[in-house]
Amino acid sequence: MALFELMQISKSFRQRGAAPFQALADVSVHIDAGECVAIVGESGSGKSTLARVALRLLDPDCGDVLLDGESILGMSEEKWNRLRLTVQPVFQDPSSAFNPRRTVQSSLEQAIGQCVPKEPAPRERALELLSSVELRPAEDFLQRYPHQLSGGQRQRLGIARALATRPRLIVADEPLSGADVSIRAQVLNLLLDLRERQNIAILMITHDMLVARALADRVVVMHRGRVVEQGRTRDIMDAPQDPYTQRLLNAVLSVDADI
Repeated sequence: MALFELMQISKSFRQRGAAPFQALADVSVHIDAGECVAIVGESGSGKSTLARVALRLLDPDCGDVLLDGESILGMSEEKWNRLRLTVQPVFQDPSSAFNPRRTVQSSLEQAIGQCVPKEPAPRERALELLSSVELRPAEDFLQRYPHQLSGGQRQRLGIARALATRPRLIVADEPLSGADVSIRAQVLNLLLDLRERQNIAILMITHDMLVARALADRVVVMHRGRVVEQGRTRDIMDAPQDPYTQRLLNAVLSVDADI
């Protein structure tokens, strides 16, 4: 049984005076425990909409979302509030993900406090989390505010907060977008390390085929709300079958050639 499944998800948006726009059309993706699956496509392909459905931030028009074989869409709010701790997000913009009036310690302890049973030593757990994402010495970061951290440090803090509830799955929506090369490499290496050490599954939303190649076991290519190709990362990268996937890979190769 898969850890997490998105089954035949469709979603349309309606605006006054305009025809409905179908953001997702019959999309199915599964993620096994400890696996990384990359959802790849250009802007407007439906990737982020799919991430919002996975996090139950958006209800699909049809389809289902299963955690350990149980639908999360039909769960009561009370039950989902318990189980959602096992599915945590890491967002694209770390600057807007934190309350600017809360210190690092306060932000982490707020997340830690959601655990059941409660963490008996939240400060020590916060220090452990900071160390796990290589914000060291951890004590130096506790009383800082988000604006006092660099972009790479804020993204690491976002990952630390996601880890606070001991999740089984992280949904990372373009966590490397906009970061410079050094920060991208640091965060990517951190995700690889955390996955290996803690066996956390990752649903990575990205437009970058190079990120998918470095991190993912499997790749799902989306175009205009539909899955056009999916399979093992090496198979997709070495022998793409769909013309759209070929164009994405050719664009990467062209950039590499120019460099």
